[in-house]
Formats: sequence, structure tokens, C-alpha cells
Amino acid sequence: MKKLDPFERKRRRFESQKRWREKNPQKERESKKRYYESHQKEVLESKRAYYLRNREMLKEKNKLWALTHPDRVKECKRKRKHEIRLECLRHYSNGIPRCECCGETLIEFLGIDHINGGGSRHRKEIKGGDICSWLKTRNFPKGYRVLCYNCNLSRGFYGYCPHEKNSLPP
Repeated sequence: MKKLDPFERKRRRFESQKRWREKNPQKERESKKRYYESHQKEVLESKRAYYLRNREMLKEKNKLWALTHPDRVKECKRKRKHEIRLECLRHYSNGIPRCECCGETLIEFLGIDHINGGGSRHRKEIKGGDICSWLKTRNFPKGYRVLCYNCNLSRGFYGYCPHEKNSLPP
């Protein structure tokens, strides 16, 4: 039998490992998961170091991907915005999104209300940006609550909500 040079030996071992991984994908996933769980700190440090070394190249690569996949970018942004909105509604209603006035729970009807008013002024200050993202980046400050759109508009137009029986003007 002919003696193999180190390069050929390495290539054959790699091919053998590749065939095993293709035949045993579940075992491969489990093995990777176990490795990650036992070396999580090192893996994250390595990823961070790689990012810092290759930041500009990765940014260009991401821009190119975004330009070639506009539908997927749009879908990801939509999902992320929905997640942030849900997180914001949960935060300001203590876990379960619900109108503070009437108890409405349909997410589509709920919004964030400025307790002391000034919502339109605030939207202009943040240049029409998404209020939920703004609140999240500021760690959910006080002064906001969850109301359904009916209660919110009634308070804005009339100064009271019809759901509150003793809040009717004299």
C-alpha cells in the first residue's frame, strides 16, 4: 500500500467526515448544540472578534443582500415592528395587552396613549417615527398607557371617555 502524503490524508478525512454529517444530520445538530452550550462564551467572543475585524466587509455584504432581497427585508422589518409593538403594549398593560379604560384586548384596536396629552407634538418631535420603537430605546419611560383607539380619540376630542360613567362633563 502506497503511503499518503499529509495533504491527501487530510482531504480523505475531511471527505469521510462530510459523508458522515450528510448521513447523520440530527446527530450533527445535537453535537453542535452540545458544543455551543459548553463553549458559549468562547463562541460569542470569537463571533464578536470576527465582526470587529471584518465590520466594513460585512456591512457591504449585508447591503448587497438587502438590495437583492427587498421582499425579505420588507417582511423582516414588518415582523420586527410588530414584535416591538407587542412588547410595548405588554409592558404598559402589565403583561396582557388590554385597554386601560374599557378592557378591549384585540391587538389591532390598541395603541399607546400619552397620559398627560401632547401626542401629536411628541410625534412631530420624533419626526413621525414609530412611538413603540422610541419607547423601547428609552427603556419604556413612565407617562404612557395602553388605550383602544375609541377611548384614545374620545379623550382627545372630548376630554373624557364614555366608558367611564362618572367622567361625563356637567
